[in-house]
Amino acid sequence: MGMTFQIADRALSVLFDVDDCISGSELLNNSNKVSTCTIEQQQTPSFTTIPIQVDAEENLSWLATRTAAKLLLAPMVAGTFESIVSNKAEVTRFFGPNQFTLIENRMNGGMMKRICGPGFGANVARNFVMSGSSFVCTPYLFMLAMPEESRNNTSLFWFGMGFNIFAGNVVGVTMQSLWGRSLDYAAKEG
Repeated sequence: MGMTFQIADRALSVLFDVDDCISGSELLNNSNKVSTCTIEQQQTPSFTTIPIQVDAEENLSWLATRTAAKLLLAPMVAGTFESIVSNKAEVTRFFGPNQFTLIENRMNGGMMKRICGPGFGANVARNFVMSGSSFVCTPYLFMLAMPEESRNNTSLFWFGMGFNIFAGNVVGVTMQSLWGRSLDYAAKEG
């Protein structure tokens, strides 16, 4: 999922004309990328063709809006792509090939429903939560909460483990349960 998130993050960063998500050695750097963003460093988005005069506060609001949109969409795109690749295989493993074939034959829907398989929405929700927890929330919270002198590989490891186990996995397991329930429904109702 990491590679999928990196691709989604970089593509959306270019589209929205914002920085990539913090990752790698940037997390351990003393320069706090989260809090040093200034208006002078930002320019009018490159995709704007009509020059618009905005004051500094509006420019900062527009940057914040684009950044927030990207931070929500990147894990969603990564989770959706991951689910397209893996959901049908996971459902087949859940039911077994013979029962899955029967369920698939009973499903009403077009080509996309057959490609994605049953329980796709719940699978996307789980992957969105896990991707957002691992690649958006953990790095940003680490940068904001961890004092600069305490940032090292060990503190990042334990911070990431703690946050992902006690926050991300709690919600992720709930989504996994939803996925299982949706598969039970698909087995009975088609």
